[in-house]
Amino acid sequence: ALVVLAAPQAVAAAMPLLLAWLLAPRLAWWISRRRIVVVSAPTPDDIATLRLLARRTWHFFETFVNPENQWLPPDNIQQAPKFLVAQRTSPSNIGFALLSTLSAYDFGYLALNDLCARLGNTLNTLRRMPKYRGHYLNWITTTDLRPLEPRYVSTVDSGNLAGCLIALNEGLQEIQTRTVPLPQLRLGMRDTIDAMQSLLKRARATGNCGDLTDLHNILDELYEFTLDESPAWWLRLPELEEGAHKHIEVEFLNVLEQTDAHW
Repeated sequence: ALVVLAAPQAVAAAMPLLLAWLLAPRLAWWISRRRIVVVSAPTPDDIATLRLLARRTWHFFETFVNPENQWLPPDNIQQAPKFLVAQRTSPSNIGFALLSTLSAYDFGYLALNDLCARLGNTLNTLRRMPKYRGHYLNWITTTDLRPLEPRYVSTVDSGNLAGCLIALNEGLQEIQTRTVPLPQLRLGMRDTIDAMQSLLKRARATGNCGDLTDLHNILDELYEFTLDESPAWWLRLPELEEGAHKHIEVEFLNVLEQTDAHW
């Protein structure tokens, strides 16, 4: 009103500010409303798909974080046109491998002794790796821990590794309060069986893998075992080491060698 009375010619120029002033209370109320967040729970099929993806992801670390690579994760692998392992790594890769190992335990893919052994091996390697002013160099070979040229430190990678180590410490502290054996081991076994069944299905599609009936039957028996929810389910584990079950690894690897089906 004062603008209109004192300087009518300035009304047009002042209009944006006047509108903002008039709308401010309404805008303040609108942005202060309590947000209603709709959370959709994953379906059983969603959970099965995600767990299968998690098991396949862990297979990379399970396979390639090994003595040949000084218990460090290679940067990547190449499947085609020929199989290659990029035997170099970075602090970020190492941090993610440590958390993947902890996650594998949470999912039931590792027993407690395997978790401790894998983490211990990787941490022992970290003690031998070259540093610059307390920072690990960004790229080193996994076979002999040799820094790649040009040598440099990445603050991003150092920060990633530091964050992963903090999360790892918290996760290990929490493990001390859990029961052993971990009930998740049954679910982890089930995920592994699902991944193997999926691979056998792709192998059968190639048409050159032979008769897979016996292997399918063994996997079905193992799957039935994972459905046992009794408190003493783990006492039956020695049964899996007897009979046809103890040959499943050899038979499964034979299928992989005969076909192009990848895990």
